[in-house]
Order: sequence, then structure tokens, then C-alpha cells
Amino acid sequence: MIRAEYLTIDGSTAFVEVAGTGRPLLCIHTAGQSGVQWREVLQVLSTQGYQVIVPDLPGHGRSDHAVGGPVTDLGVYSAWIGKVLAALGVQRPWVVGCSIGGKIALELAADPSVSPRGVVAMAADAHNDPSAARGYVRALEDAASPSRADRTYYGTLASVGSSVAPARAAVIAAMHRREDPIVSTSDLIGWSLHDLRPRLADIACPVRLVIGEDDFWINTADLAPTVAAIPDCTFDLLEGVGHYPMDEIAGFPAVLSGWLDALGAGPADQHDPGAPAPQTGKEPHVDDIEAVKQLVARYNLAFDYGDVEGYLATWTEDGLFHRSTALRSYQGHDALRELITTFPVQGRHLSTNFVIDVDGDRATGSSYLLYLSADGYQPVMFGVYADELVRGADGWRFSVRRLQVDAGIPMDEPS
Repeated sequence: MIRAEYLTIDGSTAFVEVAGTGRPLLCIHTAGQSGVQWREVLQVLSTQGYQVIVPDLPGHGRSDHAVGGPVTDLGVYSAWIGKVLAALGVQRPWVVGCSIGGKIALELAADPSVSPRGVVAMAADAHNDPSAARGYVRALEDAASPSRADRTYYGTLASVGSSVAPARAAVIAAMHRREDPIVSTSDLIGWSLHDLRPRLADIACPVRLVIGEDDFWINTADLAPTVAAIPDCTFDLLEGVGHYPMDEIAGFPAVLSGWLDALGAGPADQHDPGAPAPQTGKEPHVDDIEAVKQLVARYNLAFDYGDVEGYLATWTEDGLFHRSTALRSYQGHDALRELITTFPVQGRHLSTNFVIDVDGDRATGSSYLLYLSADGYQPVMFGVYADELVRGADGWRFSVRRLQVDAGIPMDEPS
């Protein structure tokens, strides 16, 4: 099921589509477009162990404009996406983007506060010719002229690859003709001025740069320094493909899945709470499994009886809680204290169906949650927890708890 999220980010409404559970996969669209470019990825990979997250950038699709108007700095988009991820309670996602989305993906890769697990950057380089920005600034003066839509249409036709059937190319071009010309031109100013070269060495995750052989927006001869400067980078040149691989390649979700697997996003990284925990080749000690179950029990009892200190003792200092039906996440002891003291407990938590995988001093787990009302102890909510845990000097603690609510209470009720 695809769920729509309307978030308030920097004073404006942000629209995000989310589907599936498991490994978070962030998809970033191209200049002037919206998340509709990722519709096939959203539908397919959300059924294959990914939680697919598709935002409309400010001023695009169903997101409001940024407070300051159209954006000409891709770093602003990158920071905005970081806030969207925080609002959704998403940490260390896999990221894929195309065109300005590919550049933003590289920005996020160099941002330690986001720290993606891996990035697929399509139709993007670390920098472009900044002199082109002057032409785009001039183009803003007639961006809404009657001929602009036709120019966008035919320009898009020229941007797709030679392997794309004419009918498919026409569909892609028609989709681009819908875009707001002022927003798309502002995006292209950001594209031209973007320069990430000084920060490429800061990228700590694996990166796959993907360029279409027929993409005239990218000079493949200039890519070698970018590939060399990123510590862990592979490069693909796609024959017969232009600037929009996700629109041009038939069966693209399977292609993207293969790229992500090659970066390390295969079953060993699976965090789908509905699936068995991944096997690491190490048999966890039975005492560790029992200790994690006891931690869940202490968590439930502390929350149900309003034991604030007992509740906080189940968390790491920077622990993060997110519920799929909530408007915000809670991270750190101050926020978690607010969670337990602000939300009145009106029932009892019951946890079952534990799947726990221990790897040294870290563990992942999933469990069912049944929430019973205090009035008659009737079931009022069912959900699935996906947990990440760390063992310290005082034993196991939650570092992340994500609760996917499958049925039940409204978002202003306790969790």
C-alpha cells in the first residue's frame, strides 16, 4: 500500500509517498519533475524488502514552494531532504537520484548527518560548466512564454536515448511539458552552479555513477576525476540510453535492484520487520536472545505504568522511536521523555513472534505488537516493530525502534 505523507518542512508543506517496509530507499526526481518518475520503482521494490520513499522537492508536484521561492542551490534541496528523512524517522537510507536528483544524491553521500548506506547517481557529475547559469538566469525572463512548453517537449525528446521507442519517448516528453518553467529553470541554475569536487573525498559509502551514452547533458570524458575522487565508486555507461534511465529502460526496477545489490543492499542488509532476520553466519547465544526479549518486556511495562526512568533505561542516549502513523519522530532521551510523559497510557502492550539476530555487540529484531485498551482489554492496535540494538556496559539497549501500524489507533493515541 502506498501512503501519502504531508509534512511541514521549513515552514512549507512537503509531500512524500512511502510504500513497503524494510531497507529504506530514497528516490530523488529530476529538474522540474516530481516523484511520478519513480512510480514503477515505488510499486515494485516496495514488495521486495524496501521501504521506498519518494518526495516531491519544494515547488514540484504536490509540495509547496520553499518560503523563499524557487530554489537555485542544490544544497538547499539536500538539507531539505535531510529534514524530511528525520521527520519520517528514517536513518541511513539507500539513495538513488537522476539529473539534479543524482547531484543531490552525491550531496547526501557527503553529508555525515545523513550517511547513506549507498548511492546510485544517474545522469550526474560532481560539477558542471557554471557559465551556463547565465543563460538560464536570462531564460527566467521568458520562462512562461507560450513557446516554452514546446521547447521543453522537443528538448526532452532530444534528451532520451536512441534505444527508446518513439511512443515511449513521446510519453516522457509529454510528462516534462507539464513542469513549471520557472521552477525547472531555477533547478537548471542549481545544476550549472553545483560543485561538489572539494567534498568528494568525504563520501564514505559506495557509489555507482550511471550515465547514458546518448546523454548530451553529461560529458563522459570529464567524469574520470569524479570517479577517481570518490573512495568507493563504480561507473556504468549505458548504451542507447539518454538522460532519464528510470523512464527509458524497460523493467528498470529490476535493473536498479541489481545495482543496489552490487553496492551491498542484498538480503544481508534486509531490515524488513515482516521477514526473518538476516543470517550472519554466527549463532547467537541463547542468553543474548533472552536478554533482548527481557528488554522488550521492560520497555512495555515501563511505558504502560508510566515509569519514565525505567523507560529511558531501555534506550541508548541517541535512541530513535518512529511510528508509521505519527506526525513526528522522537530521538534522544529528552524527546523520549516527552513521548512517555505526554502520551497518556490507556492500555497494555503485548509483544510476541520474536525474530532476533545477534552479531557481536549489535542486534536486529522484529516482533508483533498487540495493544489492548484499559477499558475491557479489547484489541485496539496491531503493529510490527523493527528494532536495532546495541550492547554496552549495562547490557542491551534500543538504538532504533520503528513501529509499522497495520491496524488500529489514530496518531494522537499512545504507542
